[in-house]
Amino acid sequence: MVDAAYADGPAAQLRALLSGGGDYEFGDPARYAEAIIEAVASPEPPTRLLLGADAYEQVTTALAARLAQAEAQRETAIGVRKPAATGR
Repeated sequence: MVDAAYADGPAAQLRALLSGGGDYEFGDPARYAEAIIEAVASPEPPTRLLLGADAYEQVTTALAARLAQAEAQRETAIGVRKPAATGR
């Protein structure tokens, strides 16, 4: 039995995915392994390794939203600087 707090949302989606109840298509395990090994062996491995179109889409969407929030605060962020010193 699932606690009511976890009956919906991301936890429920994960349960459905793992139980085969979703329509998600997993990628090729050999290609995943190859990409991981290549990333680890790289002289500059990525901080976050995105594997799969869904991972790429989710991360880029989230980052675009965060950038939009930051851009919306640009004037406020810049506006708190100290005034330039004068007379010296």
